[in-house]
Amino acid sequence: ITIGGMMTRASKLMIGSMEISTTTSPISVRTSRPRLSTSMSMTFRALPAERRAQLDGMQTANQRISSARLAFGNPDTIAEQARLAEPLMMHPLVRTHPDRGTKAIWFHQGKTETVTGLDPHQTQDFLKGLLEEIITEDVTYTHNWSLGDLLIVDNRSALHKAGSDYDMSEHRKLYRTMVRGDRPR
Repeated sequence: ITIGGMMTRASKLMIGSMEISTTTSPISVRTSRPRLSTSMSMTFRALPAERRAQLDGMQTANQRISSARLAFGNPDTIAEQARLAEPLMMHPLVRTHPDRGTKAIWFHQGKTETVTGLDPHQTQDFLKGLLEEIITEDVTYTHNWSLGDLLIVDNRSALHKAGSDYDMSEHRKLYRTMVRGDRPR
């Protein structure tokens, strides 16, 4: 089971996703917020050596939704998490890309319960601060959707965020394909 592109019980993880817009309304394409994708390997390389060493040894404990974010979570996801009572999935905060051997900061803020040595609320503050520290325009690709666009993201070294400030009454259709890969190391 892949959960949000991060965790699975089958020891396989989503390594990439492909999305294609088939929106029939040009209005929703024009008014939708752009998709942002940041190279987390470039952000990691840009950090001072001391900071890279600090982050490289950290681990994250992950679940469907962090207990520190339950107030904002999807009620169905929260109920499923409680029903399944799955153990936390451990991942390195900095993973090594299995094909390129490069290191990248790798986490999903909403699913990260703790980072090494921090409680859930401290973890959320830490991750928020880390994102503010590392996300810059020079390592971020902004995609403004047009009808028929195809976007491919390597989730092993990219952090991406879709906008959600479009008119929810407009028709939008997006196909997503995911490819599975190895557990992060």
